[in-house]
Amino acid sequence: MRRSSVFFIFLISCFTVISFLLIKSGSDISKHQLITNDISDITSALKLTDLTLFSDARYTRHPSQADLFSAFQD
Repeated sequence: MRRSSVFFIFLISCFTVISFLLIKSGSDISKHQLITNDISDITSALKLTDLTLFSDARYTRHPSQADLFSAFQD
């Protein structure tokens, strides 16, 4: 096989991979928007301080449950 043929096959394979990644990222973005909207609804219903629902950080909990000095203990 000529070197130019190998290079052409390489270019076609790279173009195929990039096309697949662009198509895949478009579907992931739409799913991310749905999840973000759901999380926003949950945080507003529970009156949380931010979008961090599952965190071990004590200062990201509800303000009535948070220790004000816990941010300086981590």
